[in-house]
Amino acid sequence: MKDASKGEKKMMDTVLVVEDSRAMQRTLQRLLEADSLQVQIASDGIAGLESFRKQPPSAVLRPEAPRTLREGTLP
Repeated sequence: MKDASKGEKKMMDTVLVVEDSRAMQRTLQRLLEADSLQVQIASDGIAGLESFRKQPPSAVLRPEAPRTLREGTLP
């Protein structure tokens, strides 16, 4: 993040949430956005990997290994 006291624009940290449960996605997104974090959502491990490659986040949150990663079906 940049120092806002010097008149620089403050950049938001981005968190990639990899979660297949839509309800959990919404809950985590609300919690993280309440802490002024930008949130990217991926519904499975493959989408998470693609999202990570396109725009690397500051952090990745995956409460449980997505099914596609557990089953070893990574491309």
